Amino acid sequence: VVLLLSLPFVFAEDTSYSDSTDSGFSAQISYDWLEEQIDSDGSVNQDVTQTALTIMALDNVGYDTSSSQDWLFSQLSTDYCYPSSSCTTQDTAFAVLALFEVQDDSSFESISTWYQDALSDADVSGTWNLEVVTSAVGTCIVSYELEDILQEIEIAVDGGVFTDCDNTHFLDLDTCLQAGLISSHPGLTLDVDCSDLEGNVVLAHVYSSSSTYYLLANENAAQVEFQVNNGCFGRSAGGSCDLESTLYSDWALGKLGSTISTLVYLKENYDDSDAKNIALFSLVTKDTSYLTDLASLQKSDGSFDRDPYTTGMAILALSESSEYSTVVEDATSYLREEQGSDGDWGADAQATAMVLYAAFGDEDVSPGSPDDDGDDPVSECETNADCEFL
Repeated sequence: VVLLLSLPFVFAEDTSYSDSTDSGFSAQISYDWLEEQIDSDGSVNQDVTQTALTIMALDNVGYDTSSSQDWLFSQLSTDYCYPSSSCTTQDTAFAVLALFEVQDDSSFESISTWYQDALSDADVSGTWNLEVVTSAVGTCIVSYELEDILQEIEIAVDGGVFTDCDNTHFLDLDTCLQAGLISSHPGLTLDVDCSDLEGNVVLAHVYSSSSTYYLLANENAAQVEFQVNNGCFGRSAGGSCDLESTLYSDWALGKLGSTISTLVYLKENYDDSDAKNIALFSLVTKDTSYLTDLASLQKSDGSFDRDPYTTGMAILALSESSEYSTVVEDATSYLREEQGSDGDWGADAQATAMVLYAAFGDEDVSPGSPDDDGDDPVSECETNADCEFL
């Protein structure tokens, strides 16, 4: 006789990864720590970038950032850049990102104009060209404004060949229109009118280097307006090209809805070993092909460069594609492990704000949870792990 005994099963408590208790991680104390970094004047260390990132992170989860927004507004110069004492392209970029986060676009048009004037010549090695695809013989007129004076240049075309300029199919804009025209005026807009040519006409704007051709614009039309995006950005307006400043500026220009682009300069200076810049490349271009290079740079601990800020930037970029969800999860786990006892990352407001904005914007937190005296980082501990740092 076989006796079957019915016994209750006891399941062991699940101690696997939890989004609120892993290694004592608490998003709440991180957000509260960041809020505590805001000075009485609304700034974070009197720094535009740190304050802007703090606004982005806190506003994203519902904290009141009005005092910081007021301080940021006070830093807007009469030229519409940041900070008012000495504008930089990167500070201005982060201010734009913060304003976009809080949906304040009241100064965007003026900031776009400042960026246009802040462009420097990228001084890349290739040439900027006009191509006219046609079987007709006639002329095209290229017009542009210099110092509010309209310039008009007539160009002879014979079956797509520019007979008056090197007798080639590519018109070098920097030599055939006016010597040094493009290099001296980054971001110049050209109006190309080939309506004199009979039949079908295709107009193209092409950048060519020793080994690469970039088709920048292509229109099946006899009259087109092209912007020659041969610029870059320095740390300050008109300064020598700086890759990181250019990347942050282009990220902001996307939020401004600007037509300014420095893509050729960026591509000519792409470095597949720099995780932070690759992340910015992807955010700027919306081209997920860069993410393959980025993912390959992940360290064994899940980080990028073993740096919280860079890891946050990488998560921000990689989150744009579900293909890299595992990479994002590993990077996020690294950040959970690296959280400081006060909730910070490296006691650095800028890094902490980037980490929270990029990796923990979906956490369930309670804005304003510290009590009025600031004695308790959280009003109530839901688990032992939540109270671990108290």
